[in-house]
Amino acid sequence: MMCYYSYMLIRTLNESDIEQAIALEADVYEYISGGPLITNNRFNHWFQTIDQELTVGMFDHDKLVGLAYACDQSPGNHIESTYKRDSLIIHPDYHGKGLGEKLFETILALSLIHISEPTRRTP
Repeated sequence: MMCYYSYMLIRTLNESDIEQAIALEADVYEYISGGPLITNNRFNHWFQTIDQELTVGMFDHDKLVGLAYACDQSPGNHIESTYKRDSLIIHPDYHGKGLGEKLFETILALSLIHISEPTRRTP
């Protein structure tokens, strides 16, 4: 699913977006903590997140500037955000513009579409 917010594209993320997700996470971590994020194991984290959870990203042209994810809270195939520490990541240059709200609105809309479908891929 894709939708547009102003001039930005919101879409579900896939494995080809992992490097941008790691870079975004590192930028936000450095902004908040003042120090660099050690990204050694982040590829596996994002591969599993994108593979197993409903993950959407917001793109300013081709640049990932925000992402949010929610997980399946079975039973009942109900999807809701866990609001974990890193379930919403917005680049500091884009704070205060309502991007997080739009990302979670997109997740909510997608969860209603996927309510009768499995949210996790099976091998």
